Amino acid sequence: DDDPGDDDPGSNGNRNPFNNDECVPLPPNPMMALADAVRSLADITHRNLTSKPSQRTKVQEPDTFDGTDMCKLRAFIVQCELNFQDRPCAFWTDCAKFTFAQSYLKGMALEWFEPDLLHAEDPDLHPLWMNDYCKFLLELQTNFGPHDPVADTEHQLDNLSMKDSQRINKYIDKIAHVGKPAMLIELHILSQGINTCYWERKSEITRQAKPTNPPPSKPHTSSPAKSAPNPANSTSVHNSDSRAKALPPRPP
Repeated sequence: DDDPGDDDPGSNGNRNPFNNDECVPLPPNPMMALADAVRSLADITHRNLTSKPSQRTKVQEPDTFDGTDMCKLRAFIVQCELNFQDRPCAFWTDCAKFTFAQSYLKGMALEWFEPDLLHAEDPDLHPLWMNDYCKFLLELQTNFGPHDPVADTEHQLDNLSMKDSQRINKYIDKIAHVGKPAMLIELHILSQGINTCYWERKSEITRQAKPTNPPPSKPHTSSPAKSAPNPANSTSVHNSDSRAKALPPRPP
């Protein structure tokens, strides 16, 4: 019964050499590993957002838009876009964008969207612009923007004038808003229009420089001027005739 091999610590006996459970670690739980990874990622994101607040740019909030001045709509949209680019994590959805933009509407502009906002929970009355910021901008521009931007721009260029107290930078900014032509035919038409305006303006300046009334012509020196009658001589002749008639006749 007593087996000397069983008491020998160096003897393997019938033991499996690959059965070494105390040295091989157990595989981790996949769900626990995923939870740890998500927790670590959340901690890293939180540290990145809160560790350097001083490096964040300060963007001005958009001015309120009431829909009375169509020219202010473009500036309002640009100011909203600057805020979106400054905080992309906060405005990564279209819903967040149009909610932010609508919070700066007032007057007629806010009243236009008010019925849809009050019935937002009804799926039958849910407008498309609530899920698409581009459609919201289209709705805003259609109702409160210029109806014909190209015609308005042409009218402004035709009536462009510069006062003595103004500077050229103001007009350079206005001309820059027109944009560049996208096709060759548009560039050709634009060049002809600029050339025509240039020569029309030059002709107008030439007409304004000419005097309206021509100077009077000088009299000809070849023909002698007729002498005007002297009123003093005619008066003396008349007086002598009167005295001659008043004298009595001489006797024979």
